[in-house]
Amino acid sequence: MKLLIIKLNQNKNGFSILESLIVLIIFCFFSGLFFIGLNLLRMNQKYDYFWNNFHSVWQYEIMISKKHKCETNVYFFTDEKIIFKNFYNKKMHTKTIKLSSDLVPTKYDTVRISENGFVSPKTIMWSSKNKKKNIRQTFQLGWGVYKIYE
Repeated sequence: MKLLIIKLNQNKNGFSILESLIVLIIFCFFSGLFFIGLNLLRMNQKYDYFWNNFHSVWQYEIMISKKHKCETNVYFFTDEKIIFKNFYNKKMHTKTIKLSSDLVPTKYDTVRISENGFVSPKTIMWSSKNKKKNIRQTFQLGWGVYKIYE
């Protein structure tokens, strides 16, 4: 009997399969939470990057319209891109902004920047999957000013 107890104690040096499985499940759970949080952070960075990029291209195109006395048309496509087109120096100039997979206009629309930088009032509706809401971008009557309402 004493010999049997000694052999049982010798086999207890490591973790059992059940203990290892529990540790593995806990590790997988916390890893999953970490990667979900990391993905949300990345989506928010793409969202902010898009609006910063849009703003800089918008300001540039207003300046170009005034400088070259040319009209710029901004096309909001629902297939994940925005195109700025104008014609000066006998050439067509185009700039394209790619949208993040999260943010898309709800319908095709166009905004016109006149030769003096003037923009007619217009509202573009955006759909955000990540933020689960609609975003309204209003171009105000005047000199290329717009606001974002979330």
